[in-house]
Amino acid sequence: MTTDRQVEANRQNSAKSTGPKTPAGKLVASGNAAKHGLLAHQLTLRGESREAFIDLLTEVAEALKPLGPVEEILVQRIAIESWRLRRSSFIEAGIVESVEDSSFISLERSERSVLGGVFRSASNELLNLRRYEMASERSFFKALHELQRLQAGRKGDNVPTPLAVDLYGSEVV
Repeated sequence: MTTDRQVEANRQNSAKSTGPKTPAGKLVASGNAAKHGLLAHQLTLRGESREAFIDLLTEVAEALKPLGPVEEILVQRIAIESWRLRRSSFIEAGIVESVEDSSFISLERSERSVLGGVFRSASNELLNLRRYEMASERSFFKALHELQRLQAGRKGDNVPTPLAVDLYGSEVV
């Protein structure tokens, strides 16, 4: 049971801890909860170039030529998922480098042996990363295919409705 004295001490201590005051301190603290950045709400994280993302978005928009707000949203989704997939490849490289830097890997080992050690040591991290990558890939291709459907329909092409496949049976719904 908490005593009145402990409660009062907690109140006094919490009054001293009010968080960052400067804009720079607040910016740093805003990233404290980030673990890997694959689900981040911000488009660019610390160390990433916002200009590089805008360049990617511009290139994707020029290549796909969206017309109207819905197509523009789909193009933005495609660019965002492309950015996340790029980020995941950097994360994978970081996982491999962190394991390679550990002391159990010696310089005499063959490359195949080193990769086996990396996989053995970091398989959970690599599996989690792959799960996030697959979700980004699905979102990327879903947006791309929907954009293609909208653009084909706008041109007057015959656009079949998307198929839903029953994964547990053998029917196409």
